Amino acid sequence: MKKNNRFRTLCAALAILFFTVALLVCLKSCADKRSTEQMIADFNKHATLPFGLAVLEEELGDISEYEYLGGFGCYRLEKEDISYEIGGFPDVVDDYRTTAVHFTSSAYAIYDIRIGDAYTEEIADKMMELDFMKAETTNPERYIRFENDELSIHFTLENGIITEISARLESTNKNHVVF
Repeated sequence: MKKNNRFRTLCAALAILFFTVALLVCLKSCADKRSTEQMIADFNKHATLPFGLAVLEEELGDISEYEYLGGFGCYRLEKEDISYEIGGFPDVVDDYRTTAVHFTSSAYAIYDIRIGDAYTEEIADKMMELDFMKAETTNPERYIRFENDELSIHFTLENGIITEISARLESTNKNHVVF
């Protein structure tokens, strides 16, 4: 009888230990995950762009140097070396904000990464430290994509050199709006 009680006590202690460790791992991963607002604020802080991401349409100011290109449910503001997509965010029916940026000039940078830089493992490590996961692409010698739940960053390469950088916020379509 005593042996059976010891076994039950040991099993209960191991179960409590297992659930405590699992809870701590879960809490740690939740604490490490940054909110959408934090992720966007961090991106904008570390970007040398005319406009950040998630900027309200009416806060863009003077956009006269950009060409307006209409679209379905969004539009683009474009000039020679940079373009922005403006659409509803976080849902397609919400206020219009900057939801994407695409640039081809070394005048702009994100996280100190510029056009003309060699794509290295240091860049991949930096992106992963910033809570991005490297996504599979069909041509990894030409196209590299990092993403998290809210934001994706794309690097286009030619002979290992970054020639284009894009960043895009993911919008939802909870009401299944058809444009």
